[in-house]
Amino acid sequence: MIRAVFRRTGAAIDRGLAGHAPGGIERLADEPYGDGPDDVLDVYHRTGARGPAPTIVWVHGGAFVGGSKEELRHWFELLADEGYTVVAPRYSLAPESTYPIPVRQVMAVLGHVCTHAGRLRVDPERLVLAGDSAGAQLAAQVATLVTSPVYAERIGIEPRIRPDQLRGVVLCCGAYDPSLDDTPSLFVRAVLWATRGRATSQATRHSV
Repeated sequence: MIRAVFRRTGAAIDRGLAGHAPGGIERLADEPYGDGPDDVLDVYHRTGARGPAPTIVWVHGGAFVGGSKEELRHWFELLADEGYTVVAPRYSLAPESTYPIPVRQVMAVLGHVCTHAGRLRVDPERLVLAGDSAGAQLAAQVATLVTSPVYAERIGIEPRIRPDQLRGVVLCCGAYDPSLDDTPSLFVRAVLWATRGRATSQATRHSV
């Protein structure tokens, strides 16, 4: 039911942004960054762009259980029209995949785009992590892993880029407070259950 709501919302966002989408943007769709079926990303840049450009890795929202990179395609076109390379990953959704799989996937995206920077027109020395809703939480956590060795060791995820490669973080409407675990909201509790795979866990205590 939650996924159905997000599909309707995503379709409305896509329609709303379509009227503002610029022309002259190329999209490389479903570039594999790993071996799993969800391990794919899209890359947007201006048609005919040459050389690397400052790169935004934008993680889509959807309460960890819904949403898709395709729903924000026109937003990514707008960003690319400003001269950025935009990377939009897919990640595995809950409840089929639980924490910290999406965190590992976003980290893998950073490693992939740096390894293939020339072909993808990515500037590996000028990276920005960004996201909305659940994507903002994932971007925030990955940024913390990159910049805090103690935190990375605690979570057990090795950073794939250096801290100085990450030039900025843009977070829109994310959930960062572990105390949400105790909220009376049925929606929030359902999302947290789906994300961690059971009703009670300490996983969310390490999520920010």
